[in-house]
Amino acid sequence: MTTPPIRAHLNTQYRQADKIMLPVLWLLFIMALALTPWYATYMPALLVGLPAAAIPSLFIFLRPGARITRSLQSAELRAMVDGLAGNEGQINLAPAKQAPRSAAALALHNALSWA
Repeated sequence: MTTPPIRAHLNTQYRQADKIMLPVLWLLFIMALALTPWYATYMPALLVGLPAAAIPSLFIFLRPGARITRSLQSAELRAMVDGLAGNEGQINLAPAKQAPRSAAALALHNALSWA
């Protein structure tokens, strides 16, 4: 069990992380929109990307530092990274065999999943 000073410090860190992640969420959405002409995925970019960015953003303002906020951010990052990696609806069972265009997205996902 954590002591109150440690809990207060962690809560401050969680709130700062939320402030950092807010622009990242929207930057990923903008990147998804920028790639829609290339892959002709306008509707999925709007139907998945907009709520995936808006819902965690709403929780960042309503529940800063809460576990649900962090969970929603991680779900949004996973959705955007999978979308930007160009999985085209396929289940990713072998990340090492992905196309080179997704190497940066996989590196970001791996870095975030170990953090």
